[in-house]
Amino acid sequence: MPNINDLIEKNNWSMLSWRERYGDGIWVALAPSVSLLDNIEFISTGEDIQSIELSSYFHDQGLWLPVVKADTIISALSKLDLKTFSVPEKFVDKWMDAVQEAYERVYDLGRKNGYILKSAVEKEEDDLMVPEELQEYMKSIKNMNPNGWWR
Repeated sequence: MPNINDLIEKNNWSMLSWRERYGDGIWVALAPSVSLLDNIEFISTGEDIQSIELSSYFHDQGLWLPVVKADTIISALSKLDLKTFSVPEKFVDKWMDAVQEAYERVYDLGRKNGYILKSAVEKEEDDLMVPEELQEYMKSIKNMNPNGWWR
């Protein structure tokens, strides 16, 4: 059950925060490398379709990923810490690998055309979906935050 500090200190992960494109909140995300985060930020602050489809993915099928959006940085960090801490200990390595694969795939699809990302999510492309071992985690985080992970 990693928390933000564990992921950064023990696993050399990076964290990035940035302002929502239209000023409607703050994004905070964790990843195995800062370049993956830069890629996510690039899409989220880019063209409308890509940005909207990325937000939709993180709010639904990509809810298992360490990305949140909130009104304040403090709220975002609290949500992110709770979200990462909830990953079952026995699946942490699987989750960390899957996060990297999902971010890489999101960037490959999202930088080209937002509809390609949407289509891949609708087809439940493996790299974008929560790994089988983490299905229970996905269900638990959907119910864990009554105010939602994405606001």
